[in-house]
Amino acid sequence: MTIEYTGIVAIGDPHLASRGLGVRKDDYPRVALEKLAWSLRYAREHALLPVLLGDVFNFPRDNANWLITNLLALLDGEVLSIYGNHDCGPIGRLTDDDTLQILVESGRLTLVSEEAPWRGRMRGRDVVVAGSSWGTFIPQAWTRDPGATVIWLTHHDITTGAYTGTLKPRELPGISLLINGHIHTPSPAVVCGQTTWMTPGNITRVARAARHIDRAPSILRIDVSFAGVAPRTVGLPHQPSSEVFHERVDATDLPDLSKSEFADRLRRRIEQRREGGVNLMRFIEAHESDLEPEVFAEIQSLATEVVSNA
Repeated sequence: MTIEYTGIVAIGDPHLASRGLGVRKDDYPRVALEKLAWSLRYAREHALLPVLLGDVFNFPRDNANWLITNLLALLDGEVLSIYGNHDCGPIGRLTDDDTLQILVESGRLTLVSEEAPWRGRMRGRDVVVAGSSWGTFIPQAWTRDPGATVIWLTHHDITTGAYTGTLKPRELPGISLLINGHIHTPSPAVVCGQTTWMTPGNITRVARAARHIDRAPSILRIDVSFAGVAPRTVGLPHQPSSEVFHERVDATDLPDLSKSEFADRLRRRIEQRREGGVNLMRFIEAHESDLEPEVFAEIQSLATEVVSNA
């Protein structure tokens, strides 16, 4: 049966995993899967086309069979996606060795791109949904579908809100709305001519930084009509941070380290991997202020992967 969609739901970076995260004390694999399930259920109930903004998985490979089995059952309708940096192995693009490719090859997930856009009609309007996955170019303009509402999905390092990325929003003629994953903190929309850039944030809290810990996970609903597109945020059920994260260690309890000393201590902490990685993650977060935001984010991401593989 063909669904007459009324719009889309953008689901930011689920970061699904079959192993727990060092900073969280809850059952993260179950919680993350439930958040994706809630988002997809919301999309079905409101006749909205669900789209994933990349980083479907927290680790690109070696995800447990139970997680894949549950996803194959969960993705029981049309779902569009792009891939993110966490979905890719070491070469930086999706391959047959990556877990996400199983969902694509099974037909449960449809990757959209500049070469393979989705086209359809929503409330009498022609709509195009395309995207630029991690490491692929964002087009300067879109001229193939004149008169259509073009929605572009990205997973890029884009300047948004207080975050300074390598790409800055600009007008992209022919593209009405650009929705970016990758950046986990939601920020206000940026209007550049006829193109509106949006960053909804991700649906799971994988870091304990102050800008993440107390925010409410949400999805982005885009209703389509003859008047155009109407975005609004929809909150997801979630627990308070005190029920989710381990307690933070006060930075005054740790020695004052220079950046070079920090790197040396970090290396030793990774090698030790004590207490399931909790001490490592506490140590890193206590020294967040010593590092540039993007450097801190990369160190935290790498440490999380090391801890989860321990």
